Amino acid sequence: MMQTKEKKVRKVRRDLNKRTVWGVGYIGYGKYNPKKHPDAYRRWTSMLMRCYSEKFHEKQPTYRDAEVCEEWKSFQNFAEFYYDNYYEITDERVELEKDILVKGNRLYSPETAIFSPQRINLLLGNRKAKRGNLPIGVKFDKKSKSNPYMARCCVGKGGQVYLGNHPDPITAFNRFKEFKELLIKQVAEEYRGRIPSALYDALIKFTIEIND
Repeated sequence: MMQTKEKKVRKVRRDLNKRTVWGVGYIGYGKYNPKKHPDAYRRWTSMLMRCYSEKFHEKQPTYRDAEVCEEWKSFQNFAEFYYDNYYEITDERVELEKDILVKGNRLYSPETAIFSPQRINLLLGNRKAKRGNLPIGVKFDKKSKSNPYMARCCVGKGGQVYLGNHPDPITAFNRFKEFKELLIKQVAEEYRGRIPSALYDALIKFTIEIND
C-alpha cells in the first residue's frame, strides 16, 4: 500500500524544468519558490510576457524583436539577479530596463539590464511609434507658416516644456537635444547615491541622436 502512494506522489510531481511560462520560461530547481518570492516572480513573468506574448505585441509592437537571454529563462537565475540588484526609491516604482546601459539594446540579460526609477525611464522614452517621420522632440505646427517646426520636451508626469518654433526640423531637433541632454544630467545628479553607479554613469553619458 505504501509503495502505491509513493508512486502516486511521483506521478503528480511537477517537472520544474518544463517551459511553462510564455512557452520559454521555467521555474527550475533551487531555493526560489514563486509563492515565497512573489515580487521577483511577477517581474520575471512580466519580462517574459513583454518578449513572447503575441497579444501584448498587438498593443506594444515595439517589443516584437525583444528577447530574454537563455540564463534568465530560468526563474532561479533571474531571482538571484533580482535580490542582488533590486533597490527601492521612496514613492516611486523601480522597473527593469534593457536599453539604458546599452542604447537600442533588445536583449534582457544580466549584462544589459538594470533596475531604474520610473521617472528616469519615462524621461528616456522616445515615443518613436507615435511621432511619425519627424525627429525626436519635433512636432509640425501648421499654425506657424514661417517657423512650422515646434521643439518641445517631456519632463515627466505628462508635463512638457515648449522650446520654440523653428524654420526647419534640424534646428528644432538641435534645440531639443541641447535641452534634453542637460535635463538628463540634472536628473542623474538628483538621484546620485540612490541609484547604481552604472545607471548614473549611463545617464551622464547619454546622448540624443536624430534617428532615436
